[in-house]
Amino acid sequence: MEKNDANVKTILQKQGTKFCSTIFQPTFIKKGWSKDFGNVRIIDELYNQLSGTPRSAEMAYLDKDVNGLKAKILVNKKLSSPNGIKILPKVAQVAMVAEYMKTTEVTKVWKDTSARIWGIFKQVDTSLADQSNTIPASLRTIDWAAGYNKWEKQLLEAATNNMQTYAQQGVKKALKFIQVKEGIKLSPNGDPVSGGTVAGRTFYKTLKGIGEQNFGADLDLKDLYVAR
Repeated sequence: MEKNDANVKTILQKQGTKFCSTIFQPTFIKKGWSKDFGNVRIIDELYNQLSGTPRSAEMAYLDKDVNGLKAKILVNKKLSSPNGIKILPKVAQVAMVAEYMKTTEVTKVWKDTSARIWGIFKQVDTSLADQSNTIPASLRTIDWAAGYNKWEKQLLEAATNNMQTYAQQGVKKALKFIQVKEGIKLSPNGDPVSGGTVAGRTFYKTLKGIGEQNFGADLDLKDLYVAR
C-alpha cells in the first residue's frame, strides 16, 4: 500500500511514522471503529476469506519441493541456480508451478479467493467513507480496494517475469556447461559443428532449439488477475 496509494505516502510523510503502527493497526487490528464490522478485527475477516477450513474443497496438494518453489515465486524471491546441467530439473519444476497455477481448478480458486478479499477491502473503503465511524480522519482517504488490485497485478507480473527469466537463463547456463564439458566447437550462428561426442552435440543442438523458440513465454500467470 505504501507504493500503491498516494494517500498512504502522504500520511507517512506528514507523521513520520511507520505503516503498521500509523495505518494498519488502527484500521485492521483495532476493533469497534466501524459499524459495518462491529467488534470484529478486520484482519480476521480477511484471513477468513482464504482457502482452507471451512473451504477445504479449495485446498490442493503439491509435492513439497514444488510447493516451496511456488511460494518463492509468488514472493518474487531469487530462485536457487544449481551448477551446470543440474539446473534443467529446476527449470522443469518452475514450469510445473506455472502449469499447476494455470489449471482450471486452481485458476478458479485463485480468482474466487481474490474476489472475496477484494470484497472485504471494498467494505473497508465504504466504512471509511462513513463519517460516523471513529477512525482518524487522516485514514479516510485511503483506497484499500484499488491498492489491493494494484498489488495483485504487480505480484502476478513479477512472478511471471521471475519464472520466464529463470527458465531462459537456465537454458543458457546449461548450454554453456555442455559446450565446455564436451569441448564443442560452434559455428558463427552458434550451432555445434565439431568437438565432443555426437550425443553431446545432438543434445546441445536440441536444447539450443528449445531456447530459441521463445522458451518460457508460456510461464505466464498474468491471466489470473481480474481487473475490477
